Amino acid sequence: MWNARWKPPTSTEPTGTVRFLLPPRAPRHPGRVSVVQEETPHSLGESMTRSAKTILAVLALAGAVTARGAVGHRVLHVTVNGTTIAVAVWYPADGDEHAVTYGSARVPGRAAVDAPVKSGPWPLVVFAHGYSGSGSGSAFLGERAAAAGYVWAAPDYTDAVTEVRLEGRPTGDLRGALKDLREKPPSLKNHGHRVDQTRAVLDMLLGAPDFPIDRDRVALAGHSLGGWTAVHTARADARVRALVLYSMGELNYLFKRQHIVNGAELARLRAPVYLTYGSREKAALKGREPNTLYTYRHWGGPACVVEIRGGDHFVYVDPAAAGRHGGTDRQRARIADATATFLDRVLRGRSALPPTDQCTDGLSRPPR
Repeated sequence: MWNARWKPPTSTEPTGTVRFLLPPRAPRHPGRVSVVQEETPHSLGESMTRSAKTILAVLALAGAVTARGAVGHRVLHVTVNGTTIAVAVWYPADGDEHAVTYGSARVPGRAAVDAPVKSGPWPLVVFAHGYSGSGSGSAFLGERAAAAGYVWAAPDYTDAVTEVRLEGRPTGDLRGALKDLREKPPSLKNHGHRVDQTRAVLDMLLGAPDFPIDRDRVALAGHSLGGWTAVHTARADARVRALVLYSMGELNYLFKRQHIVNGAELARLRAPVYLTYGSREKAALKGREPNTLYTYRHWGGPACVVEIRGGDHFVYVDPAAAGRHGGTDRQRARIADATATFLDRVLRGRSALPPTDQCTDGLSRPPR
């Protein structure tokens, strides 16, 4: 299911003495993880930086996280520049889970609604949904993160066109959303409210007495336009320690002359980043920029890009919200597990050895 490509960070720190070698040529398995190191001027046997080595190891896991606790769910509200938005929050809970549905799309899940928050502190992740979407459409990410011991907050941004809402009724459909993006391409001028709303959610939860948050372990995640939302928030907010970016920019055929962020700006970001895109997203494979691979090549810190075999731009969204474009149960479970594994390593320093049958040796460059 996965093809992963790794680049060492561009920092000038001295290389570490610990080496990470891929196992002898192991077969690829459908639906499992394939890790392929990017070709570099150094041989495979030469030492990598410690940060590069550890991130590569964790991304090979993609599913090895096994911790499972009760998941709580609440809907909070925050007012930003006079506008009140709803925020879906999943968290480690003291309580019993029950079958629930989320938002206008009635996305199915399991959670202990309004249950007490388990004693922490817990790392915090704020998730930015794609244009016209809702954090409730990717509830499986929040449930999985909360089960692994994270507070996962997903605000509903005040996009001009909305197809799914946590509260209230949507205002349009995908066709209307694409038309709006053509007329108002993604930019801070047109969509800067998303950055303001993301930072307001960070402020709210970091100051909420009911949510014991570890202020030193804060991450952002984002899908599509939400990926750019996360990047611009990280540029403006030093509290962000890691990013997970799902298929950011792969709809850029709508606005290919627009540069939402440039390489110089990306090079100044030093937090570890985990990027994914679906194999069916032709824009990424054809090298149109800016896109996931552009971000990967210019990122200033540790970075890994992972291709989801058979996935398209909406593989990160439940079929209840995305219809036939939504990811399969297996794809969504793998994505959620890989996300939790990445966060565990970079925010908590946890380590584990990847199963050898989930790796393959060899060198490869990402598609240009």
